Amino acid sequence: MSQIRKIGVIGGGNMGSGIAQKIAQEGIPVVMVDLKDEFVQRGLGTIRRLLQEGVERKIFKPEQVEQILSRVTGTTDFKAVADADIVIEARSAHPRPSWPRTPRASSFGSSLKRPLGRTALSVCITSTTRPRTGCSR
Repeated sequence: MSQIRKIGVIGGGNMGSGIAQKIAQEGIPVVMVDLKDEFVQRGLGTIRRLLQEGVERKIFKPEQVEQILSRVTGTTDFKAVADADIVIEARSAHPRPSWPRTPRASSFGSSLKRPLGRTALSVCITSTTRPRTGCSR
């Protein structure tokens, strides 16, 4: 069985940042991608905050947090996950009416500028079993 070298997470919201954090905690490099830098920064901030809370609760040591954060990269460049072994699309099944009507992650495959590697696994995770918005096809 081959080793996972890199995982991409499309979406920097609560679900995407939580998935990215857990992947990094397991020792795997992860790239979290979203459409706007403000979304990426919000996701990275969520990860930092939750890890700091873990330090305060004595779940993590500060040096563990540094190691975890060193495995997380945030970007708006969808090409950054083109060479990932696994790409996870984390999207809301119930977008808020105030959210801008953008393609967001639903077209991330075409945003990669080249197909994922032949051995890459692409999965879509939504917040419900009956999504109103489709995942990438």
